[in-house]
Amino acid sequence: MPHGDHGTPSTGRRQRMRLMLAATAALWAPSFALAATEVRTLVVDDTPASRRAVEALKRRFPQLVMGSQIGALSRRAGPAVYLTVGPAALKAAIEGGLQAPLLSLFTARQAFQQIVEAAVPPPRAITAIYAEASPAHQLRLVSSIFQRRVTVGVVLTEGSTYLEPLLARAARETDVVVQTHRTTPNMNMVRELNRLADADVILAVPDVGIFSADNFRDILESAYRRGQPIVCFSHGMVAAGCLAAAYAPVDDVVAQAAELLAELEAGRLPPPRYPAYWQVAVNDHVARSLNIVIRPSVRALGERPRGSR
Repeated sequence: MPHGDHGTPSTGRRQRMRLMLAATAALWAPSFALAATEVRTLVVDDTPASRRAVEALKRRFPQLVMGSQIGALSRRAGPAVYLTVGPAALKAAIEGGLQAPLLSLFTARQAFQQIVEAAVPPPRAITAIYAEASPAHQLRLVSSIFQRRVTVGVVLTEGSTYLEPLLARAARETDVVVQTHRTTPNMNMVRELNRLADADVILAVPDVGIFSADNFRDILESAYRRGQPIVCFSHGMVAAGCLAAAYAPVDDVVAQAAELLAELEAGRLPPPRYPAYWQVAVNDHVARSLNIVIRPSVRALGERPRGSR
């Protein structure tokens, strides 16, 4: 069952970051009017994922100002709020000394926390929509798939122990049992996951110290030899062989970003959060191989923005 080390250095850093974000929310006051605010977006890498994000942002914000250099964007005249696409852009904005209101998009919670905690000086007004669906949504998916009380195995490192209380709360709400195993980053994760061999299903979490392109295939093959499905955190991982995932579609993240930008433009600083909107992806080949029936009600899970289909 989940357990915590309340006195660990990582816990102390997380507490300091929460206090810092709370302090910036309390101190920051609006200095601009809604109608005059420019939305500026920083994108520093050129990947298929970032290109999809940029296209969705352009559809939503036709007047969007976009650039790859934070200095050039910040020299533009007039008040602005900023968006960053991905962790590289978030890091560049912070390292560039940006102190204007900033909304981070398409960066996982672990990476967001690490980048913000390392910032000197800390950013003045920053919030985020994390890249991955919340633990509550993932465990709701697990519960819906199995329709009975199951044990969900989760491997965590020091960098992802912040998930323990979230998983514990979600487990109570969905009537599943969460069994965690703590390890150190970059261990032999096939062997580490063997310690959860009695779990009915494995929940993969976005921790770079656990899952990588180098070990993901081996982890899948090892789990499936045991007849153990893996529920993961991205559509791409489902296509690569996970059973299912709760995930946040790009257009839905952008729709939520519009909601948060309205708060920023009104002078309010909403706290960082998981996506409000999500859907379910299923690998039907894996489901058939493991003799798992995916009901229509499972595929229909999720929340969509108002007015979307």
